[in-house]
Amino acid sequence: MNWRRRRLSLAAAGVVLIARALGAQVAPDLHWQTLSTGHFRVHFSPGLEPTARRAAGSAERAWARLARELHAPRGPVELVVADNEDISNGFTTTFPTNRIVVFARPTVDANALKFLDDWIDLVVSHELAHVFHLDRSRGWWRAGQWVFGRNPFLFPNQYTPSWLAEGIAVHYESRLTGSGRIEGTEFAAIARAKALGHATPDLNALSASTLVWPLGSTAYVYGSLLVESLANSGGPNAVRNFIETSSARAIPFRLNANAQAGFGMSFDSAHRRLVDSIGRALLAPSAGTTALTRLTTRGWLTQRLRWTDDRHLIFGSGDGRDVPALREVSTDGVSRLVARRNTLDVTSPLPDGTRVFSQLDFTDPYTLRADLYVEQTHRTKRLTTGARLMQPDARWPAPNPPSPQVVDIVAVQLVPGASRLVRVRYDGTTTRVTPLTTAHPDTTWSEPRWNRAGTRIAATRWMRNGSSEIVVLDSGGGIVRTLGRSHAVNGAPGWARGDSAILFTSDRAGRPELYRGFLATGKLERIATAVTGLAESEESPDGTRIATLLLEADGYHVVLFAAPDTGVVADTASVLRSSRRDTVALSDAPAGRYSPWGSLLPHYWLPAVESAGDGRYRWGFVTSGSDVLGRHRFDVQATWEPRRGETSGAFSYAYAGWGNPLLGLHGREEWDEAGFVVNKDTVRIGTLRRRRRVVDLSVNALRPRVRSSAYASAGAAVDIDDYRTDPAPLLAGFSPASRERLALRTFPSVFVSAGWSNARRPVLAVSPEDGVQLSITARERWRSSAVNLTRSSSVVGVATAFKAFDLHDIAHHVLALRAAGAWADPRATTEFSAGGVSGTQLTILPGVTLGEGRRTFPVRGFPDGAQQGIRALGGSAEYRWPIALPSRGLGRLPLFFQRVSGVLFGDAATSWCPSGIPASGICPPSGFARDWLASAGAELHLDAAYDYDSPYRFRLGAATPLAGRNYFGVHRVAVYVAVGLGF
Repeated sequence: MNWRRRRLSLAAAGVVLIARALGAQVAPDLHWQTLSTGHFRVHFSPGLEPTARRAAGSAERAWARLARELHAPRGPVELVVADNEDISNGFTTTFPTNRIVVFARPTVDANALKFLDDWIDLVVSHELAHVFHLDRSRGWWRAGQWVFGRNPFLFPNQYTPSWLAEGIAVHYESRLTGSGRIEGTEFAAIARAKALGHATPDLNALSASTLVWPLGSTAYVYGSLLVESLANSGGPNAVRNFIETSSARAIPFRLNANAQAGFGMSFDSAHRRLVDSIGRALLAPSAGTTALTRLTTRGWLTQRLRWTDDRHLIFGSGDGRDVPALREVSTDGVSRLVARRNTLDVTSPLPDGTRVFSQLDFTDPYTLRADLYVEQTHRTKRLTTGARLMQPDARWPAPNPPSPQVVDIVAVQLVPGASRLVRVRYDGTTTRVTPLTTAHPDTTWSEPRWNRAGTRIAATRWMRNGSSEIVVLDSGGGIVRTLGRSHAVNGAPGWARGDSAILFTSDRAGRPELYRGFLATGKLERIATAVTGLAESEESPDGTRIATLLLEADGYHVVLFAAPDTGVVADTASVLRSSRRDTVALSDAPAGRYSPWGSLLPHYWLPAVESAGDGRYRWGFVTSGSDVLGRHRFDVQATWEPRRGETSGAFSYAYAGWGNPLLGLHGREEWDEAGFVVNKDTVRIGTLRRRRRVVDLSVNALRPRVRSSAYASAGAAVDIDDYRTDPAPLLAGFSPASRERLALRTFPSVFVSAGWSNARRPVLAVSPEDGVQLSITARERWRSSAVNLTRSSSVVGVATAFKAFDLHDIAHHVLALRAAGAWADPRATTEFSAGGVSGTQLTILPGVTLGEGRRTFPVRGFPDGAQQGIRALGGSAEYRWPIALPSRGLGRLPLFFQRVSGVLFGDAATSWCPSGIPASGICPPSGFARDWLASAGAELHLDAAYDYDSPYRFRLGAATPLAGRNYFGVHRVAVYVAVGLGF
């Protein structure tokens, strides 16, 4: 479950609004319905009404329990139950209203989320705890909200780091449900592994954006352990006292002072105490550990072990340096890359080298589905589309192999709010899916495996009271036997040689260990244990060795041990907390059609102040809004300059109700100085000012995929310009010809654009890698005045390529190349410019930004617009390399330093007007000669978060000219600061 804090980002550009529309993560074009309870408006898509009613009942029960301990939030909470992503997730935001999104997918894979009584109870309780915590505001914060509404900058608890917010939410998910991650064993196992490897992170290293394993889970693991420790020692009201204290502090970043007042102990002291307690636990006597032989050198995410023969294993690997992949390791530790994967689900090998696997991909801009693929002799074929199939295990039915070849697959199929087991039969041309079990939210099926004879299936079954067990079924889905039922996380079954026993993992004794269950007697033996924890077990084809995954400080590693003849007889009881056995809570409220208007209306405003020149200022406001599904989004800014009576502003609107394409509407009005008014003695007597009004409408079609993305856009715009003088009567003194040139002019235009990218971006990468990015835009523009109508055309194209080099550094080195070209006809009314530093803009506050934005023809060190014309060419080359991964903050300040990297670069560009063309407002009759600008230099990149958890790239660079020195300036070297990658 992922918690996200959304911040204000006023954008007058449609691309930003379109990107934010996709960020809603629900499918806005579906036929949504709404039911209302005492404290919630629950929105659900087709097929999800039973799940939504359970979610509504769970939410009201969680509200009642939380309200006994914390101050209740204001207004109804918008609860969205969606099913467009095949991942277990949820997120919360308090802006612009209190909103929770829950994806109706049970936890069939992540072990940390498997210790639960009811997955709906767990996710709703976690997310609602965020609402209770983050919505709470007191003192001047509440007074500010009374004036400015639900202003995103006036929620004091939004400024807390993620480890604290997640720690509080995980504390309450377990306190309210009796299960969850505090009661489970995964977090404690990670803490032990870190401590054993002398890698326990400091308090200022717990950012959600850390690049140290376990990445964002670091905030959950240590935040929850820390809050739980403080809650246990501080008394029953400790967490409430802390939240009430932090909700009124004028300076929200005083974390230790808030903790001292709320918990009676600073976070620094509590963290030292926690680290000491983990260390003492490692020294406590425990059962003897198993002798293990490690095969892999890279950790992070390693899962889904399968033997291909007696000497080789394949597994899913996500080590951060590369994109997810299928890797092979031999029993002597030699590893190699086999194939790229979108995700790390099961790859099931067949004896002839055929591999069946599942992975996620987008089926539309909002829907992420798991499907089956078959891989044969380096060719991959997709077997299903949108079938929601995962964790496949494949076999050849007898005769072996049949002719024509048939593959019989058992897999997990996700359905709204539940899962079931299915058989998938592929005969080389068609795929048929047949259910083996029923689907119900009170039962979750996962991890099916054929036995070696191909006659039985072992799978994991979780039941609503918190128990799980290994179930043996016949090939038709009938239950033959159950093993190991306990209130614990049992899973990852695999068959022992001879099919008389099943190997599986269980944390019934307080940590994840390996067990063997005998089908004839039901007897359980513990066959392997480790100080940290073990996950999965896979016996070799000859039955002599067992492969498993060992949790270490840097993640999971593939290890081997000798298959034991006998093990330690296991107690079937669990040392974990027993179930609360809550009944299912259902809402019977009537459901009706979804309406966006209640959540769409603006809920806040901000004052806006802009400089208008000559010591004058524009005064106004900023607001924005979106409905809970993201169908409608808007931003508005309006200002007024009182002395001249000039109004200016911007608005943007995005509509996603069609799903794909998306509609964007944008407009702005702005003023700028166009020149001076002088008398016959050339004395300045006034100012000529231009008012520019622009409105554009665009339609944007998107095609996201995990490995690539593409878009196409088309739109129309109109630009209306007119002029005024200050003082106003001066305009009447202009000649008729001058007044005609300054009369109202319109510039209608149409445009089309398209782009495609297949560049990769591993977690540790310093930039995109191993791919290309292409884009092209064509525009037709007309100029209409009182005397004529002219038309102009322009085309801009950009191509970028990235190549990664594995030099055994902390991340790949990357060579990045970029080329751009632009052409406009002689009648063009806007120019192309060369020069300047390219990057992105970072909005600190409305109207306060860092960075200068993206440029098509940048040349670092030269001023923006050093050259202008109707033709342009440019290119850049960069060599990018990692320097360090500090992954730590600066004391208790709201800063986090994620990564440092370096760049060597060269830029070149030119913009010109060909000679011999008619004179225009841009080009003189003689044109502008093609005169190249070029520079070279170096940059130091720092990925840092000024708000604990959301990193931005800041660049410090120095450039020196190689060509076009007369455009450069007086210094030999230009030093600059920018935000974001240049390209």
